[in-house]
Amino acid sequence: MNPYLKQRCACCKGYFAGDEDIVTCPDCGAPVHRICWEKLGHCPYADKHGTGFEWKPEIPKQKTDTPPYFPPDPEYKGPDTVFTDENRTTYDRTGQTHSQNTDFFGQEENLEQWFKEQEDNFYRNSESNTEKKFMGVSEMELNRFLCPYPGKGAYTANLLKTMALTGKKASLNVFALFLTPIYQFYRRMYIPAILLTFAYVLFSIPQMLFIMGTYYGSEVASAMLSNPGYLALNTIFYYISIALSIIMGIFGDRLYLNWAVKKIKSIRENFEDDTSEEYYSALGRAGNPGMRFAVLGLAVLALISYIVVQVVFKPFM
Repeated sequence: MNPYLKQRCACCKGYFAGDEDIVTCPDCGAPVHRICWEKLGHCPYADKHGTGFEWKPEIPKQKTDTPPYFPPDPEYKGPDTVFTDENRTTYDRTGQTHSQNTDFFGQEENLEQWFKEQEDNFYRNSESNTEKKFMGVSEMELNRFLCPYPGKGAYTANLLKTMALTGKKASLNVFALFLTPIYQFYRRMYIPAILLTFAYVLFSIPQMLFIMGTYYGSEVASAMLSNPGYLALNTIFYYISIALSIIMGIFGDRLYLNWAVKKIKSIRENFEDDTSEEYYSALGRAGNPGMRFAVLGLAVLALISYIVVQVVFKPFM
């Protein structure tokens, strides 16, 4: 049985039915339709997390009158159909009344508007009604840096803004987990990408030596491959590489957020007017990721690996 019957979704304020897919916020326990959670991207009460806020179930009000009876409607389109009387009060199939100003039953435009209002409120300080700051940069600056074009990078922008406001450090980034350092090149994080490239090449040297020794059949390589110390080093470096990938998969988004904020602040120093369109255009150009940068990273990784093989290993083969 649904434990949240006769309770409202914290997002759309609609009452839960018995067979609906519901998720609860791990921080405050607020129940939310899964589709609402996915659209909003975070808990509606995220700005209250950390203040001791805890969701409390709503106590149903006792009905004092019987809702009006509505005859069968020829335009009835399903169990979620609602009826409106002359006072603009809606009644669903259970006879429960709902205000059109707060609940939206299948009204896509109103629902989208409500989500936008919730998101705007989330990124504003409730007391002063001013735009919140994300580690010293405004929402507009972060949006223009992370979303240079409409629709591009919106998911990443919302994720990073939520992390900045809530102080969250970790999140799973599958691309950073499996494609480091290519992912960092894609995000144009050149210094971290180059450092990670050298680290991965360094940790892969024992494995590269094994491959070269097997291919060329060198006596020197064969002697090293039979050395227990070399085998132990190869195993250690292998697990270090895996650990580094896991760390980047968990903390890659936080690293990207810190780098983006630092980059925005450095660009801001070059402009006297940090509200001009020229300034925002510069942010978009600096933050715009692309596959060409990922290809560049792959080429750098291949070049460094080739140099290591030719300079370090081949003379011994």
